Amino acid sequence: MRIVAPLLLAAMLLASVSLPAAAQDAPLSDFWKACRNGDVEAVRKFLDQGMSLNVRFEGGTTPLVAAAMRGQVEVVKLLVERGADPNLRDDTFKITPLGMAVFFGQSGVAEVLLPRATADLDLVLRMGAGRGLVSFVEAGLKGNPGPLDLTHAWVMAKSRNHTAVLALLEKAGAQPPAVLSPADLERFIGSYVDSTQLEMEVVIRDGKLIGTGGDGFGSFFEEELVPLSGSVVFLRVAPTTTFHFEGAGKRFAAVTLKAPGVNFTLQRVGGEAK
Repeated sequence: MRIVAPLLLAAMLLASVSLPAAAQDAPLSDFWKACRNGDVEAVRKFLDQGMSLNVRFEGGTTPLVAAAMRGQVEVVKLLVERGADPNLRDDTFKITPLGMAVFFGQSGVAEVLLPRATADLDLVLRMGAGRGLVSFVEAGLKGNPGPLDLTHAWVMAKSRNHTAVLALLEKAGAQPPAVLSPADLERFIGSYVDSTQLEMEVVIRDGKLIGTGGDGFGSFFEEELVPLSGSVVFLRVAPTTTFHFEGAGKRFAAVTLKAPGVNFTLQRVGGEAK
């Protein structure tokens, strides 16, 4: 069995935005290296010589994304001050610099980008809720989050006892998720596979949903799936990852994994889906 675990998601992102193409010309490759390595003076020199702020590197990565994922705050500041667009998504994973910063836990970079960002604010809300960062929650709330996003943030803040954040969320209308009955939980269990044989299994253990998977991607996967509704759960160890179950009957027929830059569906196999 195999599953895309948080470490794999990170590896996929790192691989796609960290490796310069051999065919890239030297100036572009050097600019990419300066952005990701935090060489502020080199980045400044490239910009002074006319390098585009929003140039695309291999995989469609922008300078801001390259710097954001590595936590290069000073480079991010320079790029933003010069006019780099903080809402441009990379071509491969369709993630913004802010989304990249949140995914890799780069709160310092996120703070720089927040005043100018208008996209991926749902991820900012989750980061703020999980870390007790009031300013992040306030910024995330400006993105007009839906009921499910508010519930997600509420669960994270509640589990970590961030009372100030909870107060903000509840003022915005956040409510705790409904408690699922044993029959509701039963709908999730089963094995789910996609066309490439990527597989996950959901079981119930001690009244909790547990997502399990194989060792094909670095390490064995076995983590709690926290219900947000009767059909949506999130991964406790990686709150940017949610699982959306679909299908009528006693068992769900499919599940779609959603994370920054990742969105794919697995079908239930083995046994009846009703």
